[in-house]
Amino acid sequence: DTTCGPETCTLSVTATGGTGSYTYNWSSIPEGFSSSSQFPTTTPETTTTYIVEVSDGVSVRQGEVTIVVNEIPTTDAGEDQSIYSGLNAQLEGLISGGSGTYSYSWSPAEFLDNPNIANPTTIALYEDITFTLTGTDAASGCQSTDFVTITIAGEVLTIDVTASETAICYGESAMLSANASGGSGNYSYQWTSIPAGFYSEEESPVVTPLSYTRYLVTVTDDYFTAEGSVDIDVFSEIHTSIIASNDTISDGATITFEAFSNVDVTYLWLPYN
Repeated sequence: DTTCGPETCTLSVTATGGTGSYTYNWSSIPEGFSSSSQFPTTTPETTTTYIVEVSDGVSVRQGEVTIVVNEIPTTDAGEDQSIYSGLNAQLEGLISGGSGTYSYSWSPAEFLDNPNIANPTTIALYEDITFTLTGTDAASGCQSTDFVTITIAGEVLTIDVTASETAICYGESAMLSANASGGSGNYSYQWTSIPAGFYSEEESPVVTPLSYTRYLVTVTDDYFTAEGSVDIDVFSEIHTSIIASNDTISDGATITFEAFSNVDVTYLWLPYN
């Protein structure tokens, strides 16, 4: 005698006594239904009282039954969303109609911070997933469902930090590169160094370190931050001096030269032109 929305119901009437030969006459409030069957079917769209008169040809008896039709609540799980891999999504459930008091149930529950509220937040997602929201009218128990799909639009931000040379001679330069991929594609860069003293916001700055230096970069997009570093070793500056055994000599005499360096080097003597 209670339905959630229009459902097909079977009415029945049982008569006893009298002549044993019965006829049936069904009507309804509100009007619109009639039947002469003992077991008629009906699909009421609103709460309806069904009245039956049973006659055995001598006397008439009357009975009635009311079918309460509860409104099915309307459940809306919100618009489909696209997010970047590793992000959280905010679901937006809405239930309307019925009594006005509802309970919420999202599934799969293991991907949500709280599956029993209207607007739960997902955990970090790395693959497409469809969530189902079941809305229940607290008064009638009538339910409806809706679905929302979260699509992963791109991969998480990653970077590969490189240098054109990782070992250079003193006074030479190298180009740094922060090769970013994934994320939104809208990247910004911040380079610093150890020891301190270098800063750049270029994607690929050129550096001329005077000694061993570690270059650190932070890359950000609209959602993520990624960090990396690269080391450049610098060979020491070479200082060379030459000493002659004599400042002046006579024609045909021999003079001895001796070279000194601050690092271990090899020497090649050539005439000075």
